[in-house]
Amino acid sequence: MSNKQWVQHISGQGEKFFVEAQNERVWIINEPCFMRLPKSEYRLCDPPEVWKDVTEECKLSPLAGSELSHDGMRLFLPMGYRFRKVRIYPYQQPTEITKWAFIVEQQVTE
Repeated sequence: MSNKQWVQHISGQGEKFFVEAQNERVWIINEPCFMRLPKSEYRLCDPPEVWKDVTEECKLSPLAGSELSHDGMRLFLPMGYRFRKVRIYPYQQPTEITKWAFIVEQQVTE
């Protein structure tokens, strides 16, 4: 378990910031820039989710219904993985049918 602290606006929206220090009234943030965030407006929260692209490491088996796997794990309903659908625009012929690609990302845990 990490003792790192993160804060986010009380609305639950917006960026999460890593807390460098604090006092009675403010959270002190150094990244992305030095800020003092009022404790009345920002609350402790879970750390942000971190994902890495593992697409290149995945294998697609045309047998077994195009099963996708990563490190031997079958990814039918992946937990800790997410798929992103990306539109690939045709650059040569604008009249070509738009094609799609999928990016596979794995959640990074500390």
